[in-house]
This record gives sequence, C-alpha cells and structure tokens, in this order.
Amino acid sequence: MKLRYFFLMMISLLISSALMASGSEDFSFDNQSLEREFSALSALEALVVSNNYPDIAEMEENSMLAPDFLSNNQPFHDRGEDPLGIPGFWWGCVLGPVGIIAAYILSDNNKEQARMALNGCIVATAVEVAVILVWYVVILSWTWNYSI
Repeated sequence: MKLRYFFLMMISLLISSALMASGSEDFSFDNQSLEREFSALSALEALVVSNNYPDIAEMEENSMLAPDFLSNNQPFHDRGEDPLGIPGFWWGCVLGPVGIIAAYILSDNNKEQARMALNGCIVATAVEVAVILVWYVVILSWTWNYSI
C-alpha cells in the first residue's frame, strides 16, 4: 500500500513539474532585447567595413594562415567523426554492448570511439547496479518488522 502511495506521489510531482515548466519565462523572448544584443555585433561589423580590415574571403586567400584555421568542420577533440553525430560514450551508455559494436562499426573501425562506448557502458552498468541496490534496500527496509 505504501508503494502505491509512493508511485502516486512521484507521478504527481512529475506532472506538476511539467506544468510549471510549460509556463516558464525561459521559453519566450523579446525582440527588442534581441536587437539590443545584436547591436554590438552590428557595431563591430561597421568598424570592420569602415577601417578596411580584411574580410573572410581575404583571410582565406592568405597563405600564412593554417589551412584548417577558418574551416567550420573541425572535430571537437580531434577524435574524428562521431557515428551518426552521436558521441561514442552515449552509444555505449544507452545501448550497452550492442552500442560498443555499433560505435566501432559506424565510425569506420575507430578504436577511440569504441573505447568511449566502452566507458559509457561501464558508467551505465555502475549506475544501474547502484539504483538496484538502493531499490532493494528501500524495499527491505519497508518489509522488515522491528520488534523490541
């Protein structure tokens, strides 16, 4: 009976927090404040144009810059391309051993992605074991009868 009340309380907390989040000010924006924020960027653009500073096209033609300096597709940590845009850690964390294999195959046999997927699998397993242990301790503490 206590377990039912516990689940009912958790569901009501979840629903009430979802209702409070839907009315939040975080999901609305003001156009005037947005224009004020971008006015500094417009001032910077006007400064570049008025002082005849080099633009992006001129900087790309400059041979003294590194070839990858202006490219937009640089990897985050030089670990290569994430399989399907999802980091290897999350492949292992969500899908477990299947995620390790999927991350390795989808990243064209990249061992770094497979290692990250293995780390994700280990973390997920540790969290699952901890949750199960806490769950059983709570269940056992409710069922034990303390008689003096």
